Amino acid sequence: MKKHYLCLLLAFYCCTLNAQQVNPVGTKSVVPIFNKTVVPTHGTSFNFLPPSPQAAGLGLYGQIPIGNFTGTAEIEIPLYNINYKELSVPLFLSYHASGIRPDLFPGPVGMGWSLQAGGVITRVIKGESDFGDRIANTNSGGGMLEIQADGRTDAAWSSTAKLSYPLMMDYDANPVADPDEYYVSINGRTGHFYINPDSTFTIQTKDGGCFQIQAVRDSLAGEFQALAQTRTDTSVYIVPYKRHVNLRDVLKTFVLTDEKDIKYTFGGSINSVECSRPGFNEVNNYATDYMGAYVQLMSWFLVSIESPNGYKIRFDYEKNTHIDIASFQDMAQYNSTTAYNYNYSDGYKSTMINGCYLKTITFPEGRVDLYNSVASNQLDYPHATSYNNAIFTNYLNNFHDYPDVSNANTEKITSVDAGTDMTVIRNRFFPLKLDSIRVSSLSGAAVRRIRLNYTADTSVRMKLMSVVLGDDEQHDRYTLKYNPTQLPAYLSNQTDYYGFYNGPKSSIFSYTNSSNLLTYVKNNPQCYDTIKKPSSNAVYHKAGMLEEIHYPTGGYTALEYEPNRYGRTARIWPFSVIENSAGNSLVTGGVRIKTVRNYSKSGTLLKELKYHYVKNYAAGDTVSSGVLCYVPQYVQGYNNITLEKYIPLGTHQTINVSSYFYFNSNPFFPMSTLATSHVTYTEVAVEEPGNGFTVYSYKNYDNGYNDTSPLNAVSDTVRNSNNEVIPLWKTEEGQSLALERGQILAEKVYTQNGVLKRNTQYLYNDSQTRFGEGVRYIHLYPSIIDKIQQLRVRVTSAGLYYTYYPYLREKTTTEYRNVNLENSESYTYTDSRLLKTKTGYDSRGQERKTTFIYPADITGSSLFLTMVGRHLLDYPVEIVNSLNGTFLSKSAIEYTLSNNSLILPYKIKKQYAGSLLYVDYMVSQYDSIGNPLSVIHRDGSKEAYLWCMNGARLGAHIAGADYTQMLNILGNSYISTLYHNNNDSRGAYYHIRNALSSAEISPTEVMCYTYSPLNGISSKTDAAGMSLYYEYDTLGRLTTIYRINTDGDREIINNYEYNYAH
Repeated sequence: MKKHYLCLLLAFYCCTLNAQQVNPVGTKSVVPIFNKTVVPTHGTSFNFLPPSPQAAGLGLYGQIPIGNFTGTAEIEIPLYNINYKELSVPLFLSYHASGIRPDLFPGPVGMGWSLQAGGVITRVIKGESDFGDRIANTNSGGGMLEIQADGRTDAAWSSTAKLSYPLMMDYDANPVADPDEYYVSINGRTGHFYINPDSTFTIQTKDGGCFQIQAVRDSLAGEFQALAQTRTDTSVYIVPYKRHVNLRDVLKTFVLTDEKDIKYTFGGSINSVECSRPGFNEVNNYATDYMGAYVQLMSWFLVSIESPNGYKIRFDYEKNTHIDIASFQDMAQYNSTTAYNYNYSDGYKSTMINGCYLKTITFPEGRVDLYNSVASNQLDYPHATSYNNAIFTNYLNNFHDYPDVSNANTEKITSVDAGTDMTVIRNRFFPLKLDSIRVSSLSGAAVRRIRLNYTADTSVRMKLMSVVLGDDEQHDRYTLKYNPTQLPAYLSNQTDYYGFYNGPKSSIFSYTNSSNLLTYVKNNPQCYDTIKKPSSNAVYHKAGMLEEIHYPTGGYTALEYEPNRYGRTARIWPFSVIENSAGNSLVTGGVRIKTVRNYSKSGTLLKELKYHYVKNYAAGDTVSSGVLCYVPQYVQGYNNITLEKYIPLGTHQTINVSSYFYFNSNPFFPMSTLATSHVTYTEVAVEEPGNGFTVYSYKNYDNGYNDTSPLNAVSDTVRNSNNEVIPLWKTEEGQSLALERGQILAEKVYTQNGVLKRNTQYLYNDSQTRFGEGVRYIHLYPSIIDKIQQLRVRVTSAGLYYTYYPYLREKTTTEYRNVNLENSESYTYTDSRLLKTKTGYDSRGQERKTTFIYPADITGSSLFLTMVGRHLLDYPVEIVNSLNGTFLSKSAIEYTLSNNSLILPYKIKKQYAGSLLYVDYMVSQYDSIGNPLSVIHRDGSKEAYLWCMNGARLGAHIAGADYTQMLNILGNSYISTLYHNNNDSRGAYYHIRNALSSAEISPTEVMCYTYSPLNGISSKTDAAGMSLYYEYDTLGRLTTIYRINTDGDREIINNYEYNYAH
């Protein structure tokens, strides 16, 4: 009878049989959601609104996945796993070992680390915000009329005529035509999504699956965290600080429903969304409390995960406001006979972020409480002088103009009111840090306590030093050690192109007058490249990096890094890849993992892995397989150019410019503030000394997966002195193939002597029609020349954000022996990206095929239509197996609509070659949350299931009776008591046995169970009346299995000790 019980659970809980997708070996996207999915790889652009460190820490992995392709080691510390039936939330700390960017503030768990728990959606605004109020477009010389229609719906939407229209008529495009990009990560699944012209959303993801995305457009009101005032005199400030937020017509809530109808809800209230308040252009509309366009929603945090059976996991947050600061120099100068000379100024950019910090997770069996405090005992941003005396104060209005901000750590304080508490002033805008976690059962009893310990030094960035996972401070501790090389101060201008530490450099920013700085750069256009070029000194690259993890069970892992290197560079216009001269491998920013060594508690080396990032490693080649994805551009100049303008309303005029020069310390190319890793590796060999090596090959820019030019691009006409049109659109980055890059192409296993043992090849969706699947965009943006307000020169481009599924279609493995053995599998998929067929071929030519049929494949059934309507897609109706085209077997599942509207498996049917389809068993009763209560087998035998702990766990299994009989025999009171409690299994066993005997029913089997809350089974009494007991340590690990002998003494069956092993 045990096999029937196991079959039932497989049919009910695992009926998809992993049919959703087929994943080859490759890079890993951690459970996260965004240190900055939204990470500016090269700094922070002038108008980029960053997410909070905590939102960013959840999503970096969606942008720069862990794995060989990016040279990033997988480093995690597990904390706790929430598991309730089919719902789960793993809590763990993850370290992104790609290098330290000195100008990015640490998140809530220290530099480089992020807490992975739940999920978040983080937005990157493209152009203007899709919905809600927007700041007027004054960058191009004043406000412009906005085209109301979404131009993406037109048949000729990407034609030159359509793209030229807003340029000639001096209109701004409809914001939705250039859709914002939303990064999502849920329990390890990551993707991006965009809005279509019909207001639906389409997701872009590598891992398949079929998400339905719904958004609620509504107003949102609330407040930034209250900030204590330390000055009473506000007369010198331009604008009083307004902390009230009243946003109109915003995307307030997102609901993502996966292919199993599990719903993930994000945002919905001011407590679960993050607002970013930019520090520029906030001088309008402050006579009222309305902040409108100046506050943008940037992140929506996960608030619930809901099963189609009705139970939920809920997430609650607390708020804290902090300041994100970036330095910049953004300057332009031109001389013209028809317009004014003009200079921009330089300075700092401030962004006030009203951040969300996870506070509580509640689930049907218990809760997780997270305790946060202000992370003020760490390095601060440097104190900047006030902007009141800066050039163009009217342009650089910022947070220093608010009385509450002027006293904060972001400004040098020259005088304060009597009695001002300087600690309050300094601490006001620090983010929070996570101090501890408490996991408790429904009764409130603590099951797990976790403590995090950090550096406490205002001269260094906050580092996580240890994690204590239990009550034993000494033995339950992870201890972390870092490279001792000190990092520079924030905003020190000691970073390279990509934001990594570059070592001390001679600074060109000592000029107090912006005109002098601009003149210097204009006369020395390569000076900034010289400063920003990545250092060849590995000491700087590794500064502050995690180097050792010491485990609670003894032993440790040592990590060795080396600078990233590349052998070629991806270019645009033309979109191509250029090899380095003389085949050199050049250094670039950040680090990659070089060696991982695992040691025992006694210090004995247990395992060593060495990583070689070269092409043709097996043949002894040494040239890097790395591709540099882009080279930033900071300066641009033109002489003797003519601008052809069509303002107002199509009238023609020209502007002659004798000289134009532009400089930005944050690059204007690439324009996107976000990018994937700036270097990716086409081939990586992983060597285990003495045991051979494995070579992994990946899709990359240099083997067919470079980006492509947009469908079309135009610009306002600018001619050079030879009357030739300057192609200003050649800063357009084109249509990205990042969706495919990083997929593994081959895995070759060699002996230590270089003899090939096994070769696995992977083939993917290569249909040319896939490039027609995507979300359209019309990107209207200012050109470099447009940086000066009097010169309105813009670019319009059209293209697709690709959203096709780059599925694995074939995998072939060859084993090289005396007689080579080859096995292959091919795969097809449904329109919902579910596995449709899996066909395998062995070395003898035998074909084995499995076919999956889903509710969407069945016509004429109202129940299946209901399932599709509810997004219950990944529930196979039939699974058919064949050999060489001949039928072997079939499993079929018939579903039913229960009284409380749950759709559940009803009859499980089987068929084998030569037999008819028959009912193997059926589930005749369920409880209100979908737990099976009664099962009837093919031979007429019955089984009853009694549940405990509010339906979370199985309390008793009775073979030979159904649930209705047990209810009549035991009584509703007993079953209800069992359901809501967790009694002794031995007592329950004899109570049930005696009740059955009194009713003169002879069951074939009775088994009873109890559980240690949130750990596992605590006792089990089998059909023979034998009881076993289970004990766990403070980390939730099984330590002892024992029984009570006839003398009443403990008799140990098994003891478990945990020591470090590789």
